[in-house]
Amino acid sequence: MTQSQSTPPYRVVRASDGADAFVEALVAYGVDYIFINSGTDTFPIQEALAKRLEKGLPYPQVVLCLDESMGLSAAQGYFQITGKPQVVLVHVDAGTAQLGGALHNAQRSRAGVLICAGRSPYTFLNEVPGGRDLPIHWIQEQRDQGGIVRTFTKWDYELRSAEITGFVVQRALQVAAAQPAGPVYLVLPRESLMQPIQEVTLPEPGRHVLPTTSPGDPDALRTIADLLLGADSPLIIAGHLGRDRRAVDALIDLAEATGARVATGPTRMSFPTDHPLWVGMNAHDHLPNADVVLVIDSDVPWIPAQAQPRPDATIAWIDIEPVKESMPLWSFPGDLVVQADSAKALPLLAADVKQRVTPDQASRAASRATKIAAETRARLQRLEQEDESLRDTRPIAPQWLIRCLAQALPPEALILEETVTNRPRLHEVLPRTRSGEFLVSGGASLGWAIGAAVGAKLAAPERDAIALVGDGAFVYGAPTSALWAAGKYKAPFLTVIFNNSEHFSTRRSLQTFYPDSAAQRTNTFMGLDIDPSPEYAQLAEASRAYGERVDDPSDILPAIQRGLAEIRNGRAAVIDVRLRRP
Repeated sequence: MTQSQSTPPYRVVRASDGADAFVEALVAYGVDYIFINSGTDTFPIQEALAKRLEKGLPYPQVVLCLDESMGLSAAQGYFQITGKPQVVLVHVDAGTAQLGGALHNAQRSRAGVLICAGRSPYTFLNEVPGGRDLPIHWIQEQRDQGGIVRTFTKWDYELRSAEITGFVVQRALQVAAAQPAGPVYLVLPRESLMQPIQEVTLPEPGRHVLPTTSPGDPDALRTIADLLLGADSPLIIAGHLGRDRRAVDALIDLAEATGARVATGPTRMSFPTDHPLWVGMNAHDHLPNADVVLVIDSDVPWIPAQAQPRPDATIAWIDIEPVKESMPLWSFPGDLVVQADSAKALPLLAADVKQRVTPDQASRAASRATKIAAETRARLQRLEQEDESLRDTRPIAPQWLIRCLAQALPPEALILEETVTNRPRLHEVLPRTRSGEFLVSGGASLGWAIGAAVGAKLAAPERDAIALVGDGAFVYGAPTSALWAAGKYKAPFLTVIFNNSEHFSTRRSLQTFYPDSAAQRTNTFMGLDIDPSPEYAQLAEASRAYGERVDDPSDILPAIQRGLAEIRNGRAAVIDVRLRRP
């Protein structure tokens, strides 16, 4: 037998009650943090944690989150950096519902998170410990509490007996982390948490491992290699493959060997933004000319109403979940679709291409790469010239703010980006070269970045964490909760607000579909102006963070430097940059 096979699949440890067993299981399965917003149903777990502290036993660190959605965003940020699921603990139905859009973001980002919630007690005549003792226990009970989140989660369950706590927690974390990862939901009744027991059985981690992922069908990968080698104008569209550095490195090799243009989505840093073959976030300009298109781990590679592949183009896919089962209406053409882990498939594909490329194919690829590199240089020069022309514009032009950020932010910093309408320009100008250092929520609900910055900083305390957000995203992110947690738990991060004082994305949609609109004629965009803008710098100061408002373009760089100095001294910072409206 191997060493793992000689280990029993289960072990039994002492536990006094269900809550003690729950914390014991979290420790056994490597949970570092509990992001908590507590209620009358969570106290057994809090007492179990205190008992372990009293006895000198290990326990997950507790991060109090004054807003539930901020706590879930923090857990998502931690997972995006480490790949390790953490626990979010909220109260019953109200706390679950308060997770709101953060749960959508975790789902679409494929963030492994164990969300736990209490429930209204079952009993009310003192039949067992933990029964109902407050009026709220009647009004908080729902017919199907798990149904609140079921469409967003991979798995949900209710702990019905303390004896099975180890099995339930192991199962929850296994499902959350298995690729494609995602949030799971566990209901914890008070009666189960307070149920007296003597011991709990824990599945041994080494005998209950995550499933291995597939590198893809070798024949299918060989066919893709042939397609790329024979192409005159190959285009690669990469989505969220940046979750694994191996995929990024292999994609660089593949693009250079085939002379392919690479367009990326915003969710991860899937290809270095300073690479000459990177053509930006928009594949639309290049899609009509591509004769071979390879799509990798992308949810929406193009907008069909805005651009289409040419009719004779061959389209291949490599994706861990190629049919997107959780998206009810989803249809993109694929002539060859390979279900595979891109971190395993791409190294094989790149190696096969480099091994079999002919001298003529290598020469054509090099020629294409030279042409694309020249186009990239020209594009970046045009952007720089435009930005320089705006350096003295007041109110501040967002392009100049982005140029200043590119100059001031350290290359190794963790960037959590939620600028929305400024996103494409930001990604074009701000150089990022390492996987995992440029993160986006992956979903459509604003308010992720500042909470995620807390989680990212806890995961990588040695690195600067910087949230770049629109003013709407800052407000939605529950800044009081995020900034307070940053100070309390020594997770300082810098926030730079792209403050245009409006919900511009909605205005843009209105102008697109109503080009001759009454709103445009009267210059009255109802329900969109955030004017007068709140004084976000003062809000930061009230939360014991550093706050600064910037109105003059010449003050941007010094303000960013002051913000960086503050976070390196242990204090969160907010730089509120007032921008002109688009």
